[in-house]
Amino acid sequence: MAAANLTVKELSQGNITILSLNGELDAKTAPEFRAKLDALASAGKVKIICDCKELSYVASAGIGVMNAVQKTLTSQSGELILIAVKKEIRDTMELMYFTKKVRLFGSIDEAVSAFK
Repeated sequence: MAAANLTVKELSQGNITILSLNGELDAKTAPEFRAKLDALASAGKVKIICDCKELSYVASAGIGVMNAVQKTLTSQSGELILIAVKKEIRDTMELMYFTKKVRLFGSIDEAVSAFK
């Protein structure tokens, strides 16, 4: 089996940071993703949208990272919002009750509007 890989592209739209995730978010890639999110939060970028359209897999480790970062961001009056989450990934998130802690939208425009 090929090693898990995650590519994260970052865009800014005003005070909102949009991260496009491509690949797998699992125990191998989660620490790097956590470091990226922590760096953004430390820099005061606390409104983050994760575009999950190209995300093929999320393990519990990845959801754990998002959950921890969500707590950090909300304590700084920010939020992590996910968009374009595939059904299989959404099902995993629902099993872990993560969908009760994070807002999910279909598009970047909807997510950006949610921050206003």
